[in-house]
Amino acid sequence: MKKIKKQIPVVAFLVTAATTFTMPANAGVFEQMAAAASSSYSREYMINTKPELSDELVARAIKEVIELGSDRVVENVIQEGRYDNRQRLSAGLRKAKRLAARHDYQDQFLQFEQQINEATVALAPAMNGLVKHAVTTVEFAEPRKLLAAQNTTATNYLYTRLQTTLQRRLQPVAEDVLRASGAADTSESIGSMIQFDDLLSRLMVDYVVEQSMKGFFLELELQEQEIRQNPASRSTALLRDVFSAK
Repeated sequence: MKKIKKQIPVVAFLVTAATTFTMPANAGVFEQMAAAASSSYSREYMINTKPELSDELVARAIKEVIELGSDRVVENVIQEGRYDNRQRLSAGLRKAKRLAARHDYQDQFLQFEQQINEATVALAPAMNGLVKHAVTTVEFAEPRKLLAAQNTTATNYLYTRLQTTLQRRLQPVAEDVLRASGAADTSESIGSMIQFDDLLSRLMVDYVVEQSMKGFFLELELQEQEIRQNPASRSTALLRDVFSAK
């Protein structure tokens, strides 16, 4: 899967386990993993994938992929000053922008957009901390399935398990960052001018949380894929051992 879908709770991706089973493209993570496991070839493949390694060691390696990838994401985002995915205002914020333009407040709204996009980037270190803490709480019942799969499977599995918790924990941090950036004051000023009142502030927080999570996990997918496919990206002995040619 190259992109996380538009709505945060909906995550669909393709699990490939060196098998030829077919599955609808929009099937969820658990359905696709179940389909992979139902294939006799897939079952044999997963059993014989690095049989000398314990499930515990495989699970540790998968978590290390996420932790290492998360560190690399925040480094890249801070260095570049942006996420690679194109950010698009939510429907509510687009309506507010049209109203602002109608009342000749387009310059104020452009400043507001810049502030909230900067706040999204500023949240990257907090996202990194939340993701790295969260992955330590996850138990993989069948880690070898995640190992046998390819590309972005572990990232998407983590997302489906933890996205609600991450959203909830990120929100108060986002509110603090938006106040520090000046976006909260700007939203209050524009909201009163276009009669959005505190609705604009709520839309602002929701947007920044969603964009932060979406951008971070899209970047994390790329990092997982890189570690799986490029031996030079496996910077620890555990990753070199577990993700070497099976």
